[in-house]
Amino acid sequence: MAVSGGSPELLLPAVEAADGRHPDDPAQAALSRAEVACAVSALGPEGGAARETWRLMYVEDRSVAEVAELMGVPEGTVKSRAHRARQLMRAALRRHEPVGEGGGR
Repeated sequence: MAVSGGSPELLLPAVEAADGRHPDDPAQAALSRAEVACAVSALGPEGGAARETWRLMYVEDRSVAEVAELMGVPEGTVKSRAHRARQLMRAALRRHEPVGEGGGR
């Protein structure tokens, strides 16, 4: 079952599950979708290595071995790409975090 190119609507549940956010307010949910769309764009173009790795591993919940086979690369490459994709997503999502009192996080 293929999921189209990692749209924000499909990635939002994966990101929310990872950070524990479950916005009840429709406005907050819309903001979350916008943040995810921005973060997804940080992974590069649709079909690119980082974005495809993210989609297969975190949206379709496939194993490293499955992703390696599907992409025709070694498992170590998949792990490296997944690590880089997580870094990019984390950095993009942090740009949208409110800064706490005193300027610290």
